[in-house]
Amino acid sequence: EPQPEPQPEPQPEPQPEPQESKDPFEGIETDDINDYADLHDVPPPETDDQAKKLATQIKKWIQDGRPKP
Repeated sequence: EPQPEPQPEPQPEPQPEPQESKDPFEGIETDDINDYADLHDVPPPETDDQAKKLATQIKKWIQDGRPKP
């Protein structure tokens, strides 16, 4: 009696990347980041936390029409 073909083990689905990008500035133009930093005299962020806060501030600034301080 023929042996049934062994079924290949199902490969685990790759875990989808979390929605939050590793780069908080993704989607923000470099020029906008530089302009904001210059206008507001902001030093480069040193921690991920600072980077996230700064990215949020820059996105809001862009939404507000990039007002001068």
